[in-house]
Amino acid sequence: MLMSARQLPLRLFFAIVLSISLTIPSTRLSIGCEPDANDDLPSIEVLFGAIEPASEEPTAQEKNSADLRLLAEERARIQRERLEQDLRRTTDRLQTDLDNVKIWTHRASLYEKLKRYDAAISDLNEAMKRQGESPDLLIRRAHMWLGKNEFEPAESDAEKAIELDPKSAAGYFALGEVFREQWKIQEAFDSYSKAIKINPKHKMARYNRAYVIIGGRPDDKGLQLAAADLKQVIELDPEMLKAHFDLAKVLYATRQLEEAARVADYVQTQDPDLECLYLLRWKIHSQLERYDLAIYDATRYMAFKPEIVSRIRLRAKSYYALREFEKSIADWNVYIESEPNAIDGHYFRGRCYDELWMFDKALEDWNALISLQPDNPDHLIERSRTYVSMHRYDDAFADIDKAEGVNPLSPQYWNSRQSVYQTMGEDAKARFANWMARTHTHRRQNTMSKYYREQDEEKRQLVQHVVEEVAAHRHGQSLDITAFRKFTNNDAYIPVWLGEITPLLTTPNEAVQKRGMEAMQTFLRYVMVQPVTEIDIAPTMAALDAIVEDDHSEEMKQDALILRKGLPVLVEINDPNTFKNHVNPIRFDRFEYSADEEGRAGYFKYVGAVPVMWDELKFNGSGKVRVFDVYKEVGRTAEYVEMYSYRTGTWVRLGKTKYEKSTDRSEWKLVGEGESYTKNVKKPPTYSGKALIRVSEDD
Repeated sequence: MLMSARQLPLRLFFAIVLSISLTIPSTRLSIGCEPDANDDLPSIEVLFGAIEPASEEPTAQEKNSADLRLLAEERARIQRERLEQDLRRTTDRLQTDLDNVKIWTHRASLYEKLKRYDAAISDLNEAMKRQGESPDLLIRRAHMWLGKNEFEPAESDAEKAIELDPKSAAGYFALGEVFREQWKIQEAFDSYSKAIKINPKHKMARYNRAYVIIGGRPDDKGLQLAAADLKQVIELDPEMLKAHFDLAKVLYATRQLEEAARVADYVQTQDPDLECLYLLRWKIHSQLERYDLAIYDATRYMAFKPEIVSRIRLRAKSYYALREFEKSIADWNVYIESEPNAIDGHYFRGRCYDELWMFDKALEDWNALISLQPDNPDHLIERSRTYVSMHRYDDAFADIDKAEGVNPLSPQYWNSRQSVYQTMGEDAKARFANWMARTHTHRRQNTMSKYYREQDEEKRQLVQHVVEEVAAHRHGQSLDITAFRKFTNNDAYIPVWLGEITPLLTTPNEAVQKRGMEAMQTFLRYVMVQPVTEIDIAPTMAALDAIVEDDHSEEMKQDALILRKGLPVLVEINDPNTFKNHVNPIRFDRFEYSADEEGRAGYFKYVGAVPVMWDELKFNGSGKVRVFDVYKEVGRTAEYVEMYSYRTGTWVRLGKTKYEKSTDRSEWKLVGEGESYTKNVKKPPTYSGKALIRVSEDD
């Protein structure tokens, strides 16, 4: 009787949820190696001891890996000594033969190998004084500038080399390298493509073209091109292991799982210490439902950096998929100990306890989930099912009633009552619950039809308003932010605005395109908080991509790239769960700093909600202050407030005492030290005895 409450459709649902959480690949192929690192958590070893090895005996390659590393270090030392000796001999030769260009270029190559780029550039300059500028010397010097991260002279040398020899594959490759180092994806792609067109067997041009494709947001066509390039690279150089690894990533993204597994296995036999490989293999083996192999990969992946506790989740999910519930629980215990508010941890552990009939333990996890997400009725339904298994039917009904209170229009809760009555053997009540479910469905349809009629009428007014505003803007009239304040509660608000602004971006008239970008900038900065999906923003993203790819000014392309970066941020900010992810978030409404990168004092000020907005103000030379930028708050943790500027495409994090900035949300630069506080707790800030004065941006 206990198991009768576990209906087959429910089990099928959990199987589907599990398969999704384990295996769906991202369209974006991460260049990094961490799925969701949390470096602030204590290490696994500190909390619970050393990680259990995946197998009793390491492979032969694993036994030899340490010795191979030592051997490689010794070879590098010997090679450096030889280079230094050759450098001294070459320098001695120059004393008696200063006009020998070959000696100058040879010494430059020695300096390059020793990474002494200034000296290498100097020697190439001497060679050019004697021989004149040549494509070969310019290309070599471009690579030296690149070694110093001097992008402008590197780009200039590469372009000069191409002018002297338009058929120089090496010149286009060098130019591609300059763009790749700056992560100008489209420019790098174009340069590599030209090098490949001249020399189809240019190995590194093909590899780097695939690399920049993988590092962007490739579509199916891009992934196919990357795979073709990597296969060509491997044909040219079968021992280039990084090409095999990247090919495995692309094959996984394109769902060619068996081939991806084969390539990944080959990489593992060649380099068993490649950390990122084990994360990739875990994903592949999970997709293929080879969970025993996934467990091995997860364990190896954990062993590289046991301080990153979140990695243990991979193995915990694999154990769950294999129905090894005790082992899955042990891993979830480790993770939850460090991250007590982990939603997935409590969910999967609760499911494990349920499967083992350890219902009291399962209740603890359902209670934790309900505490963390009190507005999620699904957690109440989970607990009600456990109560049914314990024959605590009154408690089960109480949870169903609470869930219905959160979402009263849904008929599913009468279906849940029907299931409970059937388990109790109360057939008459079960039939009544079934009738109520059908009646409730009909009532909901009538209620919703009225709601939809009201929404449709408001949508008609919304469309008329937006069409008029955008049409006026197309012909040069300014689009004021007040235009975005009407009909904000309509479900179609964001799709309608995006649908009318996006055509401005696709018109052949560049002046109209610029006005469209201005409208999109204003829209992104001031649009109200309303759910928006990736599907909603897809046409606009494509229109901005077209602007970047077309023959426009660099300034216009850069503005389009910033807008393109901001649209996914809008999806994140407008997600209703964005501000529910952290317990006890940091709280302040003002942050002062004494100096930014340019030595200017300033402060951040909270200015309002829905969406949460911040102003950054900076002091000028006269002691006055001006609004420097406007930010939308993305979210809060216990350590910082994170916000985003749609004007510059940068993220900012404000902690209690520091101000950090990032352009990619992965690497954070400290801008300045400061102090955070809440108004009415501290006096308004003053500097040099002058009170703050708000002035317009035109001052």
